[in-house]
Amino acid sequence: MVTTNAPIITLRDVRFTYDGGATWALDGVSLDIRRGERICLAGPNGSGKSTLSRVIAGLVAPDEGYVVLSGNVVFDESGAHADEYRTARCGIGAVFQHPEDQIVTTVTEDDVAFGPENLAIEHDEIGLRISGSLDAVDMSDYRASDPTRMSGGQQQRIAIAGMLAMDSDVLVLDEPTAMLDPQGRADIMRVLDELQDRGTTIILVTHHGLVNRCGTKPSTLTMTAAAGPNAKPATRQTMPDGSYLSHCTPGMIGNSMKLTAMDSATNSAYMAMRLVDQRPESATPVEWASVF
Repeated sequence: MVTTNAPIITLRDVRFTYDGGATWALDGVSLDIRRGERICLAGPNGSGKSTLSRVIAGLVAPDEGYVVLSGNVVFDESGAHADEYRTARCGIGAVFQHPEDQIVTTVTEDDVAFGPENLAIEHDEIGLRISGSLDAVDMSDYRASDPTRMSGGQQQRIAIAGMLAMDSDVLVLDEPTAMLDPQGRADIMRVLDELQDRGTTIILVTHHGLVNRCGTKPSTLTMTAAAGPNAKPATRQTMPDGSYLSHCTPGMIGNSMKLTAMDSATNSAYMAMRLVDQRPESATPVEWASVF
């Protein structure tokens, strides 16, 4: 795994609202994501993780704050900078929660080629990327098929292939394996492991706080929790292989916190907990998943 201390994504005091400021989906969020790091954004529905992932992917601009994506200052006190956003997005790939939203053609290979073509990649190189990406998600036999007539799981594989074909520096995936069976999830996580080993930065979103949904090598687990009168202290779960998972439970502010943002309207805290991965190098994705 290639990881550097230099952040590829920087957020400072980011705020985002859907209702003109009556409530804040994100309120004062600050974090750095290092090049080559894998981040898992986990939490219940409505906790703001998908909103945060869209800010990180450059798909939406915040209402306030400071955002740097791939070295480009895309948002600051003067607002959003369109040219910088366009430049940054060329190096960021995204897979949405609903794969049908990403399918733009009725031929699989054309759909996978859509991203590289918009990046003005050479024709011969696009052909190689199509073949490699479809092979990575085990969909080579469907190259000439209509993705709009495929199952949800097959469409999810096609969406992931399209993202892989862009060969991005940063990948943002919102529940990328939700429609896949256990073997399909293991296959996709294996591909993400290989990409991370090459230095790709990966941000995964899940509403589950389970590390096996984020693969075998996450460097940080980010979790959301609602504060309230029934708050309990954080717990640490020791795994059979010697690793441990720090759980962010309601209202907890722990020593391993990397980020905290308080929403004054809903009294919810967004907390990032550090996961120390001490699993054996020989552990397979299936073995790692089996401990949960």
